[in-house]
Amino acid sequence: MIIGASCSMKSEDHALARSATEFSTILAWYLRWEVFSSMHIQTNNLWVFQTLLLLETYEKTCSSRALHERAHIHHATAITLMRRGSFLVGSSPLDTPPNQEENDPENQTSRSSSDLWWEKWIEREATRRVAFAAFMIDSTHAAMFGHSMIMVTHEMRLVLPCDDALWSATSVDEVRKVETMLRLNGVKPLPFVEGLQRTLNDQEIHTNAFGRSILLCGLLSVSWHMNQREMQISSLDVKSNGADRGTKWRRSITRAFDLWRGTYEHTTQSISNDMSKWTQDADALLGSRSALFHLAQLSVHANILECQITAGANRVLGRIMRKQEVETARRRIRNEWAPTMEARKATFYAIRFLCSVFCKSTESNQFCDHNFITNYATSNTTLPIHRWVLYYAALVVWCYSYVADGPAHVPASLGSTIDDHIQDMQHFLRSTERIKSPEDVAFHRLNGCTGMLKVLCYIFRMGTWELLHEGADLLTNCIKLINSTE
Repeated sequence: MIIGASCSMKSEDHALARSATEFSTILAWYLRWEVFSSMHIQTNNLWVFQTLLLLETYEKTCSSRALHERAHIHHATAITLMRRGSFLVGSSPLDTPPNQEENDPENQTSRSSSDLWWEKWIEREATRRVAFAAFMIDSTHAAMFGHSMIMVTHEMRLVLPCDDALWSATSVDEVRKVETMLRLNGVKPLPFVEGLQRTLNDQEIHTNAFGRSILLCGLLSVSWHMNQREMQISSLDVKSNGADRGTKWRRSITRAFDLWRGTYEHTTQSISNDMSKWTQDADALLGSRSALFHLAQLSVHANILECQITAGANRVLGRIMRKQEVETARRRIRNEWAPTMEARKATFYAIRFLCSVFCKSTESNQFCDHNFITNYATSNTTLPIHRWVLYYAALVVWCYSYVADGPAHVPASLGSTIDDHIQDMQHFLRSTERIKSPEDVAFHRLNGCTGMLKVLCYIFRMGTWELLHEGADLLTNCIKLINSTE
């Protein structure tokens, strides 16, 4: 009901949207306490974790700042509850149908046994999917918001979700037939860790769209934990065996990201090669696969918290930034990030994602118009992660251009309408079409992005998610900084 009501928040009927917001907020505010005060909280009931994850998703990506921070605080609690049970270490002893003959209509006992097995199989598979959903939330939200990851890849001792045909089967007989067909084709349950190893080694993997998204989140998790290890070594001034160790693991991870995208595009025939079509992927979980891929690339090459501080954010992760912390973050962006290839890679992928959203066709170089912008801003089918990655990408482009190129060399349009800003954005994105690789970024001035930033502010303020409203305010400050004459 909460998530359903949140879909009405973008209604053109402002009274309805306001009522939907109030309704969702009230339900969410009290629901978490009701779940935690329930006797079922310690019994590892599936519905408890399903409720907690759905509630966390709503609170973090659709609601107010207060609910977002509450969900962040309670995220570790849900993971701890899972660890205390068997959610993360579930085996699959009965993941395939029984082999004995059960087609005899006279054998009622056997048929009842099959039905019982099927019910247990469904519950086990649903439990496994909930565990992976928690892992994906942990990984993606750390990349999106700069949160700390709680889960690690090696504790996910589970096989990847089953084939879609098996999961959508409507009877035991159909399950048996599908399972037999998969086995004849050499398809076997694939452990998550093994799948992640294959992904890193560019080996073939048979899994569905959900499974591939899980593997990408696995790469995100590995990247985050490797980065934390690197920061610990650096902060303790421990001598490393190789000066380029950080570069090596980053190169391996980003290569795996690119291989993942290529494999996904190849196996998903319903999606065309036009990246703008990625946003229409009906099977997308936690956002479109394009947004997830670009989020992964951005998070490896740019620190969103430092970018936000450089842009003028005075509060990060609920804490007011001290002057010394602000100066340190800006110095790192200016001296340690902007001159490097990492910054150019982040900027390259940010530009590619922005173009994939706002360019109707990469072949004809047609850009979006006012109708597209309005529809995108008010659409109920555009998931929050997609808009947030737009914000992340814009922040990276601004951060790099402001530090590397300085204030805008081309004055922004004197027009003040959204159509004027869209025209400025089209001109800016068209100027980036010659950027074919991260190396090309160094040869282009990108500080003419004012129009694009204004369009994004317009989009973000059309929604009800408070964090995007804050993002619009921060981008407004970016506009002031990049247009300053100082």
